[in-house]
Amino acid sequence: MKEELRNLAKELDDVVLHPKRFIILTLLYLSGPLTEGELKSAVNVSWGALTTHLRRLEEHGLIKRRKWLTKSLKLRVFVYLTEKGIQQYIKAIKSLEKILKCIQNSHQK
Repeated sequence: MKEELRNLAKELDDVVLHPKRFIILTLLYLSGPLTEGELKSAVNVSWGALTTHLRRLEEHGLIKRRKWLTKSLKLRVFVYLTEKGIQQYIKAIKSLEKILKCIQNSHQK
């Protein structure tokens, strides 16, 4: 059991599983592209903290940021998941599910 958990822990990516970054990735996975402002409000962080988290995710190729015109013709920065970001997010979810299953199995014994 402990060995299995150690192996599962090795699969986890600290960039993806940082609490605020994980929320950002989850929002983007579920909602699709969001503006930086929408993310800031949803994650409840300062602009500086959001920029730091987005930069880290971008450096690892998990997200991209693009300037797009909105319907009201305002320029906004939208954030979206890359293919790598989608794959890493799904991998993290599967690893977390395995860990939860180990915990549940240990409590049933």
